[in-house]
Amino acid sequence: MGKILLESNTRCFTWALIPNHFHLLLCTGSSSISSIMSRLLTGHAIYFNRRHRRHGHLFQNRYKSILCQEDTYLLELVRYIHLNPLRSKLVKDMDQLAQYPFPDMRL
Repeated sequence: MGKILLESNTRCFTWALIPNHFHLLLCTGSSSISSIMSRLLTGHAIYFNRRHRRHGHLFQNRYKSILCQEDTYLLELVRYIHLNPLRSKLVKDMDQLAQYPFPDMRL
């Protein structure tokens, strides 16, 4: 993912990995979101299929994107993404959430 983001001049504000989905908060640069997601999802599917000696589709549906144009909405998205492991019951409380692997948010 890092290589794709660097090549496309895209900033990743935050992300969360959940066993059956993931969230990314991106600010696109020189490439469109569809191009970035195509490269990211195709590359991951190829890697995963090779690693697990399988073939075929890895993801069920197309990704969903939402345009964020206001600072207040940006902050709400960051909160939503960071709290997703708690809402998904991957962690039981805020103490465990503090230990959940998140990258530093750099705006």
